[in-house]
Amino acid sequence: MQTQALYNEDIMKAVTYSDAKKNLKALIHKVCMDSEPAIIVGSRTKDQAVLISIEDFQAMEETAYLLSAPANRAHLERSLKQAAEDKLVDYRPNDQ
Repeated sequence: MQTQALYNEDIMKAVTYSDAKKNLKALIHKVCMDSEPAIIVGSRTKDQAVLISIEDFQAMEETAYLLSAPANRAHLERSLKQAAEDKLVDYRPNDQ
């Protein structure tokens, strides 16, 4: 697997374990600021991990929770279909 340097101008796809360890603070900062995960690869194929920001992790957890209930999933799918068909409803809360 080919890795890119930590400070490459392009989006970082992967970083070696050694580079991640040497530059952990910068790597965490980049992951959080860019909202792009970093794949950390070790010397063995099984030694791979993904570093993501806490905000992205929480968003993934919330999405998984919302999609876990069949009724909620169906409602969200209907809403996405309506949005794709440009069938949007203007909603204004009562207090405005």
